[in-house]
Amino acid sequence: MTMRTNAKSFLFVPSKVLTLCGVWPVEKTSLFSVIYRSIMLSSQFCFLVFNGIYIGLMWGDLKAVSDALYMFFTQSTCCSKAIGFYFNFLKIKRIVASMDDVLFTAMSIEDQAVPTDISKSPNYEITFVVELWMMVISAALFMSVDTITVATMMFSCAQLDIIMKKTQQIQEIPLSPDLSSRNRSELHEKNNGILVDCIKHHQAIVRFSELCEGTFQVHSFFHLGGIVFMICVIGFRMAGQRLFHEQESPVSAQFWAALSYLVIILGQLYLYCWCANELTTKSEQLRDKLYLTPWYDQDMKFKRNLCIAMECMAKSLTFRAGSYIPLSRAMFVSILRSSYSYFAFLNQANEQ
Repeated sequence: MTMRTNAKSFLFVPSKVLTLCGVWPVEKTSLFSVIYRSIMLSSQFCFLVFNGIYIGLMWGDLKAVSDALYMFFTQSTCCSKAIGFYFNFLKIKRIVASMDDVLFTAMSIEDQAVPTDISKSPNYEITFVVELWMMVISAALFMSVDTITVATMMFSCAQLDIIMKKTQQIQEIPLSPDLSSRNRSELHEKNNGILVDCIKHHQAIVRFSELCEGTFQVHSFFHLGGIVFMICVIGFRMAGQRLFHEQESPVSAQFWAALSYLVIILGQLYLYCWCANELTTKSEQLRDKLYLTPWYDQDMKFKRNLCIAMECMAKSLTFRAGSYIPLSRAMFVSILRSSYSYFAFLNQANEQ
């Protein structure tokens, strides 16, 4: 199985969806493709503008504004991902090309409506169809960009697993007099070749991870900040009902809509944090695997290369949002604790 097949297995579905959404970079451009991509991208920004207009018109009504912020956050995040993905198409091509490198060869809808009179036909039907179409495209684009980001992190994890498998091929060299000098020299040369191959493989993974982080850092930072903001908004809705001069029932549709939205965005955040944490963990495990090799039986060249490699691997691989916020499970727990503290504060203020 070639690396091309592996790359397709990681990126096939999201690349096809992003191609239909007009975001995935294509080899040859035509007038039709330019018009198609322009229409697809402009429709998403028009939807965002309509949401912004609605929020502006309803400004002062905290309940209506907080309801509209759900869709506004999702759509603004989607647009930021699309525009970042579109303008980084050269880096995307480099990421796909890197995955083919020989070193990686494996062994509520009415509140979100357009601000116009939709009570009469055909405005109602037209608005419904347009909103449904734009939301489907937004959902597909949103999930596909997230899938690309997560897939590149998991690809790096898989490559680190391959290196750890390679280290198991390093053989012990017994001091038995039955082993001839020629055979001993061949074993030293073979083990040195495996170690050098592992070092080159690891350096390629480091370059690949840095390229992925540089490509996706803007939209991942915006996504992280937006999730934190929306957690505050949802906590504001669920615990601060008196600010809206009404008491929402825990069994109301709006309550469950807010709760389900909270679960979804936390699930997205956990997916990012879990994959980034796996990347960091496996990069640390690789250093331990190298130390567990029978280095004590090897020649000085092997030991010198091993010391240099382990020193270079002392800095584990991390995926950072905005270049300075490391994503990990500890970060996810920290966000949950902060969110709970905020929720408890609002709930106590509401009871008083």
